[in-house]
Amino acid sequence: MVFTKFGAPSEKQVTAFHKAIVKMIAEDLQPLSIVENAGFRSMIELLDSRYEIPSRRALGRTIIPNIFSSVQNKVQVLLDKAVDVAITTDVWTSLNTDSYLTLTVHFLKIMTNELHNWNIFNKVVAVVTDGGANIRAAVRLMNLSHLPCIAHKLNLVVQQALKLCDDEGVGPENDSDEGDLKNSFEEMPYHSWIFQEK
Repeated sequence: MVFTKFGAPSEKQVTAFHKAIVKMIAEDLQPLSIVENAGFRSMIELLDSRYEIPSRRALGRTIIPNIFSSVQNKVQVLLDKAVDVAITTDVWTSLNTDSYLTLTVHFLKIMTNELHNWNIFNKVVAVVTDGGANIRAAVRLMNLSHLPCIAHKLNLVVQQALKLCDDEGVGPENDSDEGDLKNSFEEMPYHSWIFQEK
C-alpha cells in the first residue's frame, strides 16, 4: 500500500519504522550508511512518503542506543529471574580489525522446564553436545548424562591433522614417518573423545 503525504505518522509509527530499519541493518549486516543510499531512500519514499528517514548519525547516536537500552532492560529482567545459567563466549575480529566479544547466556532452568513441559525430562538418556565446558556444565547441573558429539570431535581431529600436514609437510611427496603422525594424534587434547563424559 502506498501512502500520500496528508499527515505526519504517529510517534508509534515512527518508532516502529526506526525499529524496522535497525532490525534490517542488524539482521542483514548492513552498514548504517544504507539510510543514505539512493535506492533505499526511493524504496521508503514509495512505501510511505510521510516517513522521514533518520540520518546515520541519528541512528548511531540516538536510535540504536535507545533500542539497545530497551533490549538490555528486558534481558536484565530475564537474567534477574534466572536461577542457573551457562555462558557461551567467543571473541572475533571484524575486517576493520575491531575486536568484539560475543556472550550468550543459556538459562538452565528454562532448558529444564522445557524438558518437563514436553514431559521428556525423565526420558532423556543423554544429551549430545560439543565439548565446550559451559554446555557440559549445564548438562551436569541438570543431572543428565552427557555424550560428546562424535561428528564435532572428528571435525576437530581432521582440522588438527590438516594443520599438522601443513606445518610438517606430511603428504604423498614426503616420506615422513607414519609413527610421528600417530604420536601427534595421541598428544592432541581431544584424543579421549571416545569416552563418555558425565
